[in-house]
Amino acid sequence: MASFLPKLDSVLCDGVLALHDEFIQTMIIKKCDTITDLQLDGGNLTDEGVEMISELMYLRRLRIQYCDNLTDEAILDFHHLRYLEELSLTRAHSFTARGIVAAFSRPRHFIRIVEITECSGL
Repeated sequence: MASFLPKLDSVLCDGVLALHDEFIQTMIIKKCDTITDLQLDGGNLTDEGVEMISELMYLRRLRIQYCDNLTDEAILDFHHLRYLEELSLTRAHSFTARGIVAAFSRPRHFIRIVEITECSGL
């Protein structure tokens, strides 16, 4: 991906039923470190996929919809995203208030917008 699109900075994958951790791993392997905006329909994304997303060091905006397979462990990985300004998570039913508090009690240098919706575990 990076060899063909060396200046790629925004990725939107919506309605892609086969989206899973291997897609994220491919982005990391291809050194897509220019990505600053990542929006995913997270259907099959797991905590391990989010851990890999945390390697996109210049990510400023992260939006994951349908976070059904994510747990509190996933949200703890967001502290690695030093330049993250906007975080939006939808349908993360396994997130708990304890996990959210733990994740956001760590220092954030740039984060200014957090949207967490349809999270029945809170």
